[in-house]
Amino acid sequence: MMIDAVIRNLEIIGEAAKHLPPEARTLMPEADWSKAAGFRDVIAHGYFGLDLYVVWDVVQAKVPGLGQSAERVLQQLRDEPV
Repeated sequence: MMIDAVIRNLEIIGEAAKHLPPEARTLMPEADWSKAAGFRDVIAHGYFGLDLYVVWDVVQAKVPGLGQSAERVLQQLRDEPV
């Protein structure tokens, strides 16, 4: 079940990437939004052909940096005067 949860969360990240407005994308220029969206498609339509080693590589190599960038942007948005 843990594998399913990880895959589902990656799918959600990719789907969210598809719906980010351009101005939000500019806040995290280091993120490769098209790859995140494309990986979502691989997950969603991969059926039984999904390579769990690739999933684990994405989790290890990409997700931590994406999370750190997202936290930085959220902090910037909180600090902005309204």
